[in-house]
Amino acid sequence: MDYQKIIEHKFYVEDLEYICEFLNNHTEELKGKCFVITGASGLIGSCIVDALLYWNRNYLKESERVTVVAIGRNAKRLKERFSYVLTEKDFVSLKIVEQDLGIDFDLTEILNLVLKREADYIIHGASNSDPKNFSLHPVGTITTNIAGMTRILEYAKQRNTRVLYVSSREVYGFIPEKTAYEEEDYGLVDFNGLRSCYPESKRVSELLCRGYAEEFGVSTAMARLGYVYGPTMLMSDSKAIAQFMKKAVAGENIVMKSKGEQVRSYCYVADIVDGLFRILLDERKGEVFNAANRNAEISIRDLAEKIAGCAGVQVVFELPDDVEAKGYSSPQDAIIDEEKLRKIGYAPRYGIEEGVQRTFEILKALWNH
Repeated sequence: MDYQKIIEHKFYVEDLEYICEFLNNHTEELKGKCFVITGASGLIGSCIVDALLYWNRNYLKESERVTVVAIGRNAKRLKERFSYVLTEKDFVSLKIVEQDLGIDFDLTEILNLVLKREADYIIHGASNSDPKNFSLHPVGTITTNIAGMTRILEYAKQRNTRVLYVSSREVYGFIPEKTAYEEEDYGLVDFNGLRSCYPESKRVSELLCRGYAEEFGVSTAMARLGYVYGPTMLMSDSKAIAQFMKKAVAGENIVMKSKGEQVRSYCYVADIVDGLFRILLDERKGEVFNAANRNAEISIRDLAEKIAGCAGVQVVFELPDDVEAKGYSSPQDAIIDEEKLRKIGYAPRYGIEEGVQRTFEILKALWNH
């Protein structure tokens, strides 16, 4: 896949410029720093890497440039995703590392090998995050979240490293008679269900972050994300919105696996990345923030209809197969309140209609080849 198409697309350039607006206000603080991004080839991680590299190229002097260590399970996928950088002889700020965070690893050894310096910031976003992988790889989902988080925190404990954990609104579980979840809320999770490999391990990872902050003084923060979408979605993603978009880009009818009546907090990826950087640079330790967009709350069915409208296709209904059904959550609204994040300057820019349209236009250029 030619990822140059996404980097050069006018809408995505606008997204990167938007993220850089915040970074430019922190040049003195961030210049020369080292960022480690796990899950770097994923929906959110790839946008973070793109933004930092774009910032380097367009706004920072050579002496100010940040270093980005992109960690993922597949080096080939990482090199393909960031091939637009690797072909530039004068652009050496990106280091690619192949590492499965669900197995034993030593972050000190990794960074000594590729950099010979320590990390200033770690954004830990590596995790299975779609229904099919929950069903097929529950053990890997758990170990990547918990074991990976532990090793990262152990690294940070010995250094002045800020760690941001990318968590999920799924940690809330189900809270009866509650419409929008706030950071202090907590609910029920069916811990015997296979799908609970994801929310339960996310819960433990959050507690590890808070524990390391309280017991060892590690500078940690957590971001509980709503349903994120955008042009960095992978074709292999089995989440509903990714499948809807894949069908639309191909000019095919969108297939619904349920009535789609539940309402969810969606958020365009550039807004999420802007929010993550704001949380990263917040000075408090052990804090958790919801990250969503109150102007992008929509039912799954209405979302499908909007995506279908972009492509001029129809919405049809089918039941999920047995493998998929194991990974899907029970039908319920999933809305989170991001007011706490707004208090530190977060102001998401893209509502659902504009975000969906931008995503469709960029993916049409990227996926249709």
